[in-house]
Amino acid sequence: MTLRMMWFKSIVRFPIDIRRAESLLLQAKPRDNDKRLAGRAIVLEMRTPQLQFDCGRHLNAMAIHAKMIGSPFYLRSSRVLFAAIARKLFGPELLTDENLTWLAPSDAMPDDALVLHDSKETLSCNPTDDRRTHTRLMIGRDTIGGSWVMPYPMHPHTLSQLAAVDIATLRDTSDRSGIFFAGRLKANYTHVRNHFGVMNRLEIIDSLRANFANQVTDRIDATSHQSKIVLVDAKTQGFSSDDWLPTLARFNFFVCCPGVCQPMCHNAIESMSVGTIPLIEYADRFSPALVDGVNAICFHGPRGLTDAVKRIQRLSPVDIDRLRRGVITYYETHLRGDRFLEKLRDTSDRVAMVSMPFHDTNFFPERKNTAA
Repeated sequence: MTLRMMWFKSIVRFPIDIRRAESLLLQAKPRDNDKRLAGRAIVLEMRTPQLQFDCGRHLNAMAIHAKMIGSPFYLRSSRVLFAAIARKLFGPELLTDENLTWLAPSDAMPDDALVLHDSKETLSCNPTDDRRTHTRLMIGRDTIGGSWVMPYPMHPHTLSQLAAVDIATLRDTSDRSGIFFAGRLKANYTHVRNHFGVMNRLEIIDSLRANFANQVTDRIDATSHQSKIVLVDAKTQGFSSDDWLPTLARFNFFVCCPGVCQPMCHNAIESMSVGTIPLIEYADRFSPALVDGVNAICFHGPRGLTDAVKRIQRLSPVDIDRLRRGVITYYETHLRGDRFLEKLRDTSDRVAMVSMPFHDTNFFPERKNTAA
């Protein structure tokens, strides 16, 4: 959906959405001033609907990460943008979060805040008497050379459960089974090839079922089988947020199928968090890129997928353990969204922009070379 269309829908729906948004904001648990998060504040200054894409998922993830690092989270926007959040799938969870404060454009921001914004203009260095730092979010398909790159986040429902999960124990899960996938297998998961040249979700699943028919099953059983390929349609066998990470930890490898319109998908991040090794075609979408045989098993195209699965089935337990340790190291170093936001918040250097390669379209304007 274009930004123009997003704006149009936000304006048309405003009378209904603003009442819903204000009602949700009032439902938030009252803050206990003695327990208010004491870290440096993070302000998201929204001037466009850019961050409301993907049902508001990434907007909500940013708020959760802010809470995880002890920072109050402020959303500063027009009433139209504020109202539109309420309509998004993950909007109610954000607006009822006790750590959220909404600010109108005329409201002052905290004096010593990290300000993240989606405006088109590049902000100049701040005056010496302004202790705020300003960073522009470059939301889209591509990364900007030299910029920091925000890691793709887990699903908000999984992310909100992390505090109650013993990740270390899950990583040490013994007697893991072979290869696993679980997710939606709807007809609209077919567009990604047109933009990125990778197999779409249905192509990958159909290829595995055709080439490994005797090994593929759609059910998880109690015993581990290194040769089994478990492919689960979430529509027929769903998993709760509580069960998802423990389920992933029962397997050595996860089939990282793309999302609807772009390759990156939250389940790749979630599987890597518990040491489950990605079987993946879009390793280059990570920053830095995943490396075949070090922290992933990579493939390209249907033939490459078949060869990769055969490679996996020849791996020894020592090889798999080495790969798992590589995956865990990569996750801890490059995929922890809370650590990324904390580093951005606390750095003494000015960070002008952060790339968010989470979409199939660049919301930021392309840079044009001009003749000297």
